[in-house]
Order: sequence, then structure tokens, then C-alpha cells
Amino acid sequence: MSEIVTCPTCQSMLRLPATATTIRCPQCKTVMNVSEAPAPVEPAVSLPLPFAKPKPKPAANLQIATRSTKKTTKAVLVDEAAEEAEIDSLAKAELRKKVKAELVVMEAGDEIKEQKYERLQELVVHSRRAVVLFTWAARVQLLGLVIVFGILGTFMTFILVEVASSLQGRGSVDAKEILGATVMVAVPLCAILAGLQAILTGIGMVCVALGTKRARYLGYLGCAVCSLHVLFAILQATRALIGLARREFTVSSTDALWVQLQPVYDLFGMVTDLPLLSEQPTRLLWGHPLSYFGILAAVFEFTRMVLVGVIAQNYAEDGKAVELGYRSYKAIGRIFWVTMLAGVARLVGSIAFDWARADEAFLVVLGLACHAVITFGTYLCLSLSVLGQMNALNDTIEVMDPIRFAAETDNLEI
Repeated sequence: MSEIVTCPTCQSMLRLPATATTIRCPQCKTVMNVSEAPAPVEPAVSLPLPFAKPKPKPAANLQIATRSTKKTTKAVLVDEAAEEAEIDSLAKAELRKKVKAELVVMEAGDEIKEQKYERLQELVVHSRRAVVLFTWAARVQLLGLVIVFGILGTFMTFILVEVASSLQGRGSVDAKEILGATVMVAVPLCAILAGLQAILTGIGMVCVALGTKRARYLGYLGCAVCSLHVLFAILQATRALIGLARREFTVSSTDALWVQLQPVYDLFGMVTDLPLLSEQPTRLLWGHPLSYFGILAAVFEFTRMVLVGVIAQNYAEDGKAVELGYRSYKAIGRIFWVTMLAGVARLVGSIAFDWARADEAFLVVLGLACHAVITFGTYLCLSLSVLGQMNALNDTIEVMDPIRFAAETDNLEI
């Protein structure tokens, strides 16, 4: 049976647990040693005399009155409370330690992400600069196409007049008269514009190589393609100038006038070599020497345009503008189909009219007019395609923001 002790402070009756040494009163929180706890006062027991009269049995109400009116409560062991408090303290300390460790890891991760974001900002600056340069290169090319478009109108009109007049006497058309002062001034201008375009595109490819990771390899490839394009364009223009200096454009019954004028049109390829690519079927048809340098220059020019479109598409997608990226690459498809269809139209026109004899003035003039329409249409469609690419590139600049780029995991892997 548990022993009952009295709290010295609040006089509460406490039931002492077995083997307890220190207890705490749950009422007043007084802590005491069991040895110091005052025991309840018990009435002294009198020894019975030999002839004493036995005491009467107490009444039922007396038994009820003698019962303790105080409610006894169980004392709390101080050792258990201390142990629970210590366990709780250790758990809280362990939790704090774990939280601190997680905070350190999170702070380290945030610091790494901040460093990557700062590096990404630097890379996006190079990428933006590349797109700006591509935009200006497209503007220069568009200006060159417009200039060529205007010059060809004057050039073909002059040729038609000269051919019509010379056919009256079956004479020849002198190269100086065909070229005229306007064309001689336009050729250096086209060369300057072509050189400026090549420089802008080349520097832009270098900036792409220094830019974000996703399009970096395209910059390396673009640098090589731009270098090859410039090389073959120079060789092609040199070959055209040599042929122009050595050859007199003579109207004969065996050689189509359009083929005779090929060196003149090769010079305009300094602005864009794609029309040269569409003219090669006529050279194959009439046995005229192929412009291998012009073909390679046109192939590398188209490859360069494709790379610019892919780069702009990647940047637009990184900037969360997928539709804009589609627009950037869509212009390349238009340029491809313009070149292919122009080649087919040129071949059909050559078969239809270039077989005519030099004395058949109507067919000769009609054939030249047909080639002129094909040439004007080619340059006009190319101009519109370059204009669309230029607008797409200009819009791409607006979405090239580091915050937009940071959402792509590949961009943060510097």
C-alpha cells in the first residue's frame, strides 16, 4: 500500500509512490525529500488493561466522520519530470541543428544559383548583341537588294533598247554601252554593302559563341560558314570581273544573249548569291561554264541564313516566345522556295526563248523581258523574305531577358 504524506506548504495529502526519494506537489509545485516530508499525526494507541471493559463498537456515523475529508493526490516524481524535460530539450536541440544544416545547404544552393544567374546575365548580353548585329546585317542586305532591284530595272531597260537597235543591223552590243555609268557605280556600292553585311554577321556569330550554352555550338559553326562564304564570294566576284574585262558582249545566232550577260549578273551576287544559284540551270542548258565559286558561295550564304534563323529560334524559345521562334525560321523556308522556283522559272524561260536566232528581234526581246521579270521577281521575293526575317530578329531582342532565360535549366548549366 502507498504511504500518505502531507505537503508542508498547502497541506495537501499526497500519495507517495513506491521507492520515491524526491517528490513534487501537483498543487503548489513544492519539491521535498521523502525523508523530510511530515507524516500525518495518528492518535496514540492505549494498551488494554487486564480488567478493562471493552470499548463499545463505534457507530456508523462515527466511522463516516472519522474518514479524511481531504482528497489525496498522487505525487509526481521529480526524476521522471527531469528526464522528460531533458528528452524534450535534446529533441529541440536536434531539430534546431537539423534546421540549421538545411538552412546552410539552402543558402549555399541559393548562392550558387545567384552566381549562375549573374553569369547568365553576362552571357545574355553577348546573345542580345549577336541578334542586334544579325538585325543590322539583314537591314544592310535588304538595302543592297533594293539597290540591285532598282539598278536591274535600269539595266534591263537599257539592254532591251540597245538590243532592239542593234538587231536592226545585226551588229554587236559593246560591253561599255551595256554596263553604263549606273552599273559601274553600283558594283562598288554592292561590294561595300556585301562586305559590311559579312562583317556584321561574322561578329554576330562570335557573340553567339560567347553567349548562352544552348546556341553556343551554332556560333562556332556560323564562324566557319561565314568565313567560307566570304572566301567563295570574293573568288566568284573576281572571276566575274575577269570575264567582264576580257569579253565583248556580241549578239550572235549561236549564243543566247542572256548567257552572254552572265558575268554582269555575277557581279550583283556580291549582295546576295542566291539568284546565282537559280541561274545555274541555264548555264547547264547552253553549255556555258558553271560558276562553281558562285554555287558554293550561294550554298554557304543559304547555310548562314539557316544558322541565323535557328539561333533566333533558340533565343526566342528560351525567352518563352515559341511563336516568335517559328517566325524567325519561317523566313528561311520562304527563301529556299523562292530560290528553287526561280531556278525552275529560269530554266523554262531559257527553253522557251533562248533558242531564237539573233535576227528574230521579237523573240529575243521577249526572251530578255521574260528573264527580266524572273530576275525582278526573285529579288523582290528575297527582299520580302529578308524583311520578314529582320522583323522577327528585331522582335526576338525584346524577349531576350535573363529572367526569362533563367527558367531553362540548360541555360543555368554554364
